[in-house]
Amino acid sequence: MSTSEVMTPQSVPCHTEGHCKGSSNFPDLKKDCAAVLTQLEQPDGKFHVCQIAPAFFPAISEEFGLPPGTISVGQLVQAFHLIGFHHVFDLRFAADVTIMEEGTELLERVKKGGPFPMFTSCCAGWMRMAEAQYPDLIPHLSSCKSPMSMSSAIIKTYFAQRAGIDASNIVVTSMMPCTLKKQEAKRPQLLDEFATDHVLTTKEIGQLFRAKGIRWEDLDGTGPEAQFSSFSGAGSGAGALFGVTGGVMEAAIRSAYELVTKQNFPGIVYDPVRGLESAKEGSVEIPGLGKLEVCVVSGATNVKRMLDQTRAGECPYHFVEIMMCSSGCINGPGQPRSHDHQIVKKRMEALYTTDERATIRKSHENPQVQILYNDFLEEPLSHVSHHLLHTEFKALPPVEEKVVLMSVEAEKPTLPVGPAIQEVLVLYGSETGNSEGVARNLAKDLSKRGVGKVKCMEADKMDVEELPNAKWLIVVISTAGQGDFPENSKEFWDGLCQSSRASDFLSGVNFAVFGLGDSSYPLFCKAAIYLDNRMKELGATRFLVRGVGNDQDEERFETGLNEWLPVMWDVLQLPEPQDDTIPAPSYDVVLSPGNKDNLKLAYEENWKPILTDETAHHIKLVSNTRITSPDYDRDARHLVYDMNTCYFKYAVGDVAALYPRNDPKEVVDFLRWYGYEPTDEVQVRLADPEFSGKKKPVIPAGATLQDLFTDVVDIFGRPNGRFLESLSKFATDEKEKAQLKLMTTRSPEGKEAYSKLTAETPNFADILRLFPSCKPSLAHLVELVPVIKPRFYSIASSQHWKPRELELSIVVNDWTNASGKVCIGTNTNYIRKLNDHPHWVAIALRPSVGLCMPFNPKMPMLMAGLGTGLAPMRAMVQEREWQIQQGKQVGESVLFFGCRHRSKDYLYGDQWEDYLKRGVLTGLRVAFSRDQKKKVYIQNKIEEVPEQVYDILGVKGGYFMYCGSAGQVPKDIRAAIEGAFVKAGGFTKAQALTKIDELISTGHYVVEAWT
Repeated sequence: MSTSEVMTPQSVPCHTEGHCKGSSNFPDLKKDCAAVLTQLEQPDGKFHVCQIAPAFFPAISEEFGLPPGTISVGQLVQAFHLIGFHHVFDLRFAADVTIMEEGTELLERVKKGGPFPMFTSCCAGWMRMAEAQYPDLIPHLSSCKSPMSMSSAIIKTYFAQRAGIDASNIVVTSMMPCTLKKQEAKRPQLLDEFATDHVLTTKEIGQLFRAKGIRWEDLDGTGPEAQFSSFSGAGSGAGALFGVTGGVMEAAIRSAYELVTKQNFPGIVYDPVRGLESAKEGSVEIPGLGKLEVCVVSGATNVKRMLDQTRAGECPYHFVEIMMCSSGCINGPGQPRSHDHQIVKKRMEALYTTDERATIRKSHENPQVQILYNDFLEEPLSHVSHHLLHTEFKALPPVEEKVVLMSVEAEKPTLPVGPAIQEVLVLYGSETGNSEGVARNLAKDLSKRGVGKVKCMEADKMDVEELPNAKWLIVVISTAGQGDFPENSKEFWDGLCQSSRASDFLSGVNFAVFGLGDSSYPLFCKAAIYLDNRMKELGATRFLVRGVGNDQDEERFETGLNEWLPVMWDVLQLPEPQDDTIPAPSYDVVLSPGNKDNLKLAYEENWKPILTDETAHHIKLVSNTRITSPDYDRDARHLVYDMNTCYFKYAVGDVAALYPRNDPKEVVDFLRWYGYEPTDEVQVRLADPEFSGKKKPVIPAGATLQDLFTDVVDIFGRPNGRFLESLSKFATDEKEKAQLKLMTTRSPEGKEAYSKLTAETPNFADILRLFPSCKPSLAHLVELVPVIKPRFYSIASSQHWKPRELELSIVVNDWTNASGKVCIGTNTNYIRKLNDHPHWVAIALRPSVGLCMPFNPKMPMLMAGLGTGLAPMRAMVQEREWQIQQGKQVGESVLFFGCRHRSKDYLYGDQWEDYLKRGVLTGLRVAFSRDQKKKVYIQNKIEEVPEQVYDILGVKGGYFMYCGSAGQVPKDIRAAIEGAFVKAGGFTKAQALTKIDELISTGHYVVEAWT
């Protein structure tokens, strides 16, 4: 494009005619969106440029209801022109420039001998982590700016000069997949004349387009307005790969190879770094340079492990790509977030397809890049490019992590005068659903106590910029894995942690935090602690001391919750609800006659379960084998799933979420007792679609009542006191009503009655039969009884070793209640009743947050497991065997296992002995606790080899991983390991305690325990 062809503010026609909904006042938009639109409408002579990141393309379509992975570049560019941007730049062009600079920087390091590894520097979250937590590793970072910041500098210099525009009049808005790019734009090092002026995320752009009345179907994607600025062109296929994990590495390899050898890179595609795995490695032989060892890591846990290995001098790689989001930018915190692996996979495949179809697939072959260097930058790493395209990273002051539990103090809030509190916001962060359930019940209670408006939502759905408007805020948060925030609260936490937040950002907000966790974990309730402290740091008023729900308590998290709630009602001066009337149901349930031949009395092979979670998939269970002795009272199972029926990738340490089904015959018996025909077809919909306190139902068309109560309604699950309280409203018998109400009080009589009832471990159906005058309508019952939750199991196989299988180890959960009746858990009852013929089941994948393999195969591992806690250890040993077959040098692998009897529950015993014999395991120490007079436990086996334990953990910087029951065992194991540091390492007890804390904080000591 010549200078005369550049559109200026005066020459651009009104693109929004017939499309624009409103004026410069955008009250329903987020602050950043409203600011951009307001500026676009100002007649101030500014020249507005937007630039679009590669990961943006396959996700923005979902904001318009299009299938995931749909890429419509022409329509998108046209839409940006329609709302008033004068030029639209493709950040694939800047990604190509990044490869030129970063690739050349890497080659220079290879010639000079380091420092290695060189880390990429385009992920904003990683940059923040490096400066705040790993400042000593800053010399390992590439000095390159991100493509976003590079592009802004090029636009405000080269483009401005070529177009004849005063650079001070150019406003650059970046369309990015990550909220942290907003923070990157405000980095002190980047706040110069080349700065990015605005950053909007994919979700914000969807909102912006809707506010301006942009409809996808009205865009034809043709004509000049559908074209990128000719200054940037469309970028190369390599530039498109920046949006997916491994893409930066692949693009760099293509160009580095050819820049050195002057020959084509064999095959173009570099498969070792492709895919969604959180850790990938490879090596590239470059003639004239040697072998280049490369690695790609994503996800916070994996990144920390890589950095700790680098600190220890154990990292064997030359070049490492780092992304904080486990799938890369395609599922970043500014995208329409999805836990559905298939959706993320489609976004990834869309970028691979873009690369495949590109005319130019290598960054250095992009003609616009060549022109840029010939006319302006001269060459990579020139003085000009250093000035414009590179930056420096500086250590940030360390954040003090105040890990305290209940020493914080509450402050007296300023209560409203006159009417009661009229508006409360309840946010939750939840992994398994417990925190969500607490939050939703809390929202109901607030409404019942007279609060006029109560809003309950996932934390990530809350715009942090709007949080100061929430005068009364309650946050319910669980702690996931090794002290992590739940997935649906990470974006919220990142927003609160932005360094630009003023100390009075939340002044005027009254808040309280309730945390859920398990005290057997070293980082108990860490998410709640950090959130509570951060809210206070930002000027909010803590009106109630932080509450803690502990899974180790008698009634699990409800013990702490029931102590915390009455204090809150007193502090807020909210009265007891007096209304005993039956509330209107939140759901409408409509029945219609069905086909009675569809009745099922057993699990049938081709009867697929309803998927109640977007992340779940149908997969066939093809083997279900008991692996404990038939005469043993514990029934452990080995399950094999055929991934030819549903293929997805998983990593060692990942967790499978199994969705149990209720027993079909028991469902039929219950429904007929309750007065309904199981084969009737059912529709369930929200009575008020605008009500934010309930999830939309997920019942497919044609589903029957039996389907609903088999796959969705947890009618055979365990109720809590809240269910009894709600049920009392439906009692027509006064004695039953009084008894139910008594059990929900905190009086001695009430506690005794409730304890007597729960000792029988009744399920929801049992309670309804015990109190037959209570007959909630079907609509009420669907609301009162929760949805069946998934059960989580560590995967017991390595996909490298068994590419088309996924294996699990589970134990049947049965017990005897106070009356002597043998009871069994819902999921294990389901598994036990599935015979060894194939069955369709529902399963979802959850990434590991702690138990995963060291990146460097040479790093030694100490593994400890109890019972089916061996599952992830089995996967790790299989992975080690695969690594050996690949010709890699591997470190020591030592397994400690605890069970009762060699002949009854030595799970996979023959396999362990064979691994030891062949050298895959270098140590195997099994504690058979009941095979001799004196009981021997797993910690005793650890105590037998203090020198080995200290050598692996204290000298060689190895890893310790435990998986098994919670309670006392993890504490005893830790005491044994601390003892090894004292006995073999010469530590004092205090030094050993501090050392284990350090191992925990660096991810070298991981505990995965369950109650």
